[in-house]
Amino acid sequence: MSIGSTIARVHQHAVGARKKRGGLRDPVLGRSRGGLTSKVHLACEGVGRRLGFTVTGGNTNGCTQFTTVMEAVRVPGTGPGPPRVRPSHVLGDKGYSFRVIRSWLRRRGISHTIPDVPTRCATG
Repeated sequence: MSIGSTIARVHQHAVGARKKRGGLRDPVLGRSRGGLTSKVHLACEGVGRRLGFTVTGGNTNGCTQFTTVMEAVRVPGTGPGPPRVRPSHVLGDKGYSFRVIRSWLRRRGISHTIPDVPTRCATG
């Protein structure tokens, strides 16, 4: 299973009216240098089938949504029984190279291929 995120620009007319306090109405819209954006955090299998996802504002870091996406994974089985929720292996880019994520995977017995970033802080 692979996990990652991508940014999508939002059209200015999709925003709607502002709140009285000046904030954006929708939490899936974020302000960045590129304007209004949304970010899709996605987990998919090798052939590209979506297993779990979440949508946040474009200024949200991908690693903060790792557990949310992983807990959304539900793969229906072909026979009776509950859906599968634990992958055997996770692939991620260096944006997911945090000890917190690695220990979360280790506690659940999930192997991973995430490049190590030696200059990254220990807690994430």
